[in-house]
Amino acid sequence: MKITRDVIVKIESLREYSDRECGAVLGSSDGEVIDFAELDVPQICDRFAYSPDIGYLNKVIAGWRSCGIEFRGLLHTHLFDVPDLSESDRVYIDTIIRAAPDGYDGLLFPVFVLPDARLLAYYAERTAGGAGISPCSVSIV
Repeated sequence: MKITRDVIVKIESLREYSDRECGAVLGSSDGEVIDFAELDVPQICDRFAYSPDIGYLNKVIAGWRSCGIEFRGLLHTHLFDVPDLSESDRVYIDTIIRAAPDGYDGLLFPVFVLPDARLLAYYAERTAGGAGISPCSVSIV
């Protein structure tokens, strides 16, 4: 996963919300580098699960599309320095990959681990059985 320093700074602002899991949609103007992110900070506090505001995020993605920005994935935070995807994360990723329209055969699902502020990336691609999920490297460009 290639990502700009500006997007990293935006993601790092999620450190402020160490009382709940949060997320963001990720976009790319060139299809390669993540250079757009829109944060999603739920008002209802849930320390153990991120529930995205799907209506809001879909509007963001539609607005991006009209400007030539491609939706590339979803980020969420994990509290308590938990780096691994949970089983519910894996089910959610599988659901998104199965529901994604043509052209979205692979998406990024990074996790911003708090309080360490580590960014770990996962790539999920559509397979015959759902989603194949693999860790991937993070490069700041």
